[in-house]
Amino acid sequence: MKSLKYLFSLVLMVTVACSPETPTPTPGTGDNNGGTEQEGPAPVLTITSAKSFIAIAEGEEYTVTYAIENPKEGLSVEANIEDNWVSLKEGVTEENTMVFVIAENTSEAPRSATVELSYGEASAEVKISQAGAVIVNNDPLSTLTNDVVMDLNEDTYVFADCYGDDNGTGIYIWQFYFMDVINRQMIWLEVLYESQAGATTEELVVPTGKFVGSDDKWSVGTLMIGHVIEDFDGLYNAGSWYTQTTTQTQAEALAPIAGGVFNIEAIENSDKFRATFDVKDDLGNRITGTYEGSVTIEDFRTE
Repeated sequence: MKSLKYLFSLVLMVTVACSPETPTPTPGTGDNNGGTEQEGPAPVLTITSAKSFIAIAEGEEYTVTYAIENPKEGLSVEANIEDNWVSLKEGVTEENTMVFVIAENTSEAPRSATVELSYGEASAEVKISQAGAVIVNNDPLSTLTNDVVMDLNEDTYVFADCYGDDNGTGIYIWQFYFMDVINRQMIWLEVLYESQAGATTEELVVPTGKFVGSDDKWSVGTLMIGHVIEDFDGLYNAGSWYTQTTTQTQAEALAPIAGGVFNIEAIENSDKFRATFDVKDDLGNRITGTYEGSVTIEDFRTE
């Protein structure tokens, strides 16, 4: 009997000694193999500010804010910038904020860049475009001889004419007319804005935001530069222009807008708007103005 017990004990000891040891889970790794993957859902990076930005040719700053879901210890948001005319501003202390510095564009050609923000495996993109510089034309269309500051006040008539998707791009064309009757001058600014297809005339909303001079008819936020188009009826002025008149039918000066910026915003708790523009013609003459007041919508859509 003692021999049998001894033999059984020996077999038990050998069995225990040869059994594989169960691995001890590593706290916070989410696996049982000693890995480094953290527990919980994957992080999500979301841009909370505008995901696209149009910069003026002179250069400016673009502030991007973001939010992080399921943050992980040891991770931070990084920006991958491939174009040397875009850089990350240092010393920004605001939480979840990056500021990109856009250098001056001295070329007449507009340019664009895509910046990728990453947080571990999560990523998001912002798109930056910049207008080209206003180059004095060797064969200018402008007959303006000086800079102009438009005195826009309560006697100014302002219209926002909607032409709908006239280019077949899915983007609406609007023309703003600032008519200073007293001083016999007018500027009309053609902008591209989000489609309002399906809206009645009463439901149309005045475009607001920042519009930068360009010939890009495919992008919301474009201030279409002035140019001349020839069709079966002859030549006509398209895009954005400034004019001074001696009579209702005769122009003293006429100037195509070749670049610059136009801003318009709705005034809170009011049916009025605040508009500013700082543009140049193809001779380099600067045309500026500020307006605060009502805007009348006119619907010329044919769709």
